[in-house]
Amino acid sequence: MAQTFNNTVYVVDYDMKQAEIVILTEGEKFDAKNIPLVSMYNGYFGGGMSSVVFQDLRESKALAYSCYSVYRKSADPKLPYYNFSYIGSQADKLPEAMAGMMNLLNNVPKSDVSFGAAKNLFYRILKQNALIKQGFYLIILMLRSLV
Repeated sequence: MAQTFNNTVYVVDYDMKQAEIVILTEGEKFDAKNIPLVSMYNGYFGGGMSSVVFQDLRESKALAYSCYSVYRKSADPKLPYYNFSYIGSQADKLPEAMAGMMNLLNNVPKSDVSFGAAKNLFYRILKQNALIKQGFYLIILMLRSLV
């Protein structure tokens, strides 16, 4: 059975020079096996300054003050992931910024530079977590020796 999507747009009329857009899309159910893939995707696509979203919308096209797009899990593991995309743009650039984000979401481009940066970030996180675990282990050994 094909999944149907309902688009809902909320507009808040507020006198300001910057437009802020959030695009929220429901994803798959949480599965711990996907955590490494999700981490790589976030680093590559929209989680940092070297990401595809930031480089395209902010650096190349100057369409946003701030922008990102990340795949997030809920605090409740029974709930699905959500892709959360954000653009902070000048109001007059809103249509072009939104079209740019939608294009990136629908046609993820290939970028060796962004992929390399995401891979390096992922390895740094793995290394940091290993060091933290090693530190906890040493603390536990020290505490045991005091007893």
